[in-house]
Amino acid sequence: MLYDDKTLSEVFAGCFQHTYDGSQQDRVSYHEFNLLTDNRISWTQVHGDVKDLAKRALFVPYPHWRELHECCGLAIRSAISLDKTQLHSGIDCARIMGAAMAILKKKYGHDAPKWWLPLMRQVRGA
Repeated sequence: MLYDDKTLSEVFAGCFQHTYDGSQQDRVSYHEFNLLTDNRISWTQVHGDVKDLAKRALFVPYPHWRELHECCGLAIRSAISLDKTQLHSGIDCARIMGAAMAILKKKYGHDAPKWWLPLMRQVRGA
């Protein structure tokens, strides 16, 4: 990803502030999660639109999208409040994803989706 020397507050201004319904059709949330994950999230696959018939039949949707979205917003706003000049990078996004995962567990008692941690590691290594 090219970060273009933008701060976290510039990149995430207005992001993760609406209520997400958890559907694949929410294009705003699609854009927000792509910003956070360096376009590494496979939006259709995490919503069950999988071409492999066996995988599609075994697909179990993640039931806590709304809460995860909210926790990402909380983590982003917390990171920005700590340092308004912090540059946007893969490491910063991975930290935010980790914080969102911790907030989700503490606030709601939910685990992040099983693919969240490997995705976070990919973003960190970007």
